[in-house]
Amino acid sequence: MLACGGPHKPEIASRPVCADYRVADSANADVAHRAGQDADAAHCFEQAIADLQIAIAAAPEHRDYLIDLCRIYVDAWRDQDALACQQRALSFTPP
Repeated sequence: MLACGGPHKPEIASRPVCADYRVADSANADVAHRAGQDADAAHCFEQAIADLQIAIAAAPEHRDYLIDLCRIYVDAWRDQDALACQQRALSFTPP
């Protein structure tokens, strides 16, 4: 469960989280990305960042995952990480 779901997103707080998507492979990239989006919606920024990093490691060709990570860094007030992420996104070249 997302412990930081809180009263503003109770449906997210009660949703179970599977541990197996944390293995960075292409089959799990979309699952990790969705988990990151859910964590972001619940304001669980550190969990969202971790999930998006797994998605990016699993599917580096998905620029959208990187852009979502940049946005979450901004939401989490991690300005230096957001800037570095945005620079990486701007120079993105698919593998």
